[in-house]
Amino acid sequence: MNVAMPNVRFVQDRDGAIVLDIRTDRFFSLNSTAAFIWGQLVRGAASLEIAQQLSLETGIAMDVALADTDQLIKALEERGLIPSFIPEPSSTSRSS
Repeated sequence: MNVAMPNVRFVQDRDGAIVLDIRTDRFFSLNSTAAFIWGQLVRGAASLEIAQQLSLETGIAMDVALADTDQLIKALEERGLIPSFIPEPSSTSRSS
């Protein structure tokens, strides 16, 4: 899914990132973990995929990484910074 929103600008540095919603002139500060998650979303990664990478890179438990990822995605959606995600059906639940 493409998360690029026309109303959002993103600037990252070594400490995290700043997200600007140009419709509302509101800035949002992201720490380095949230900036990592944002970057993965922009690349089209799903929350499970992001959490796995986050867990691998930081050593945090997978359930914590997934909860943190999902919490950030929800917060970004609520603020209109990314579109609402509709879960895709897993390949095992599809019948051909």
